[in-house]
Amino acid sequence: MNDPIVAEVRKFRDEHARKFNYDLDAICADLMEHQQKSEHPLVNRTGCVCEDPAEYTVKLHLRHRRDREGVNEKQENGSSLL
Repeated sequence: MNDPIVAEVRKFRDEHARKFNYDLDAICADLMEHQQKSEHPLVNRTGCVCEDPAEYTVKLHLRHRRDREGVNEKQENGSSLL
């Protein structure tokens, strides 16, 4: 299936990358410069306590399973996961 929105995004992304000869460092530097000049609010994740994504996904899955099945943490494996 050919999605016109995806095709347009890919076209603009390729045109932008071509300007920098597909040099990822130059592309990122340009995007960061545009971001700095932008007056749009940005998400600030400074101070965010981030876990290992894989570990967090497992914990979230187990918590969802416990909620769905009515199993508490101690029944699960004898320790607190979340």
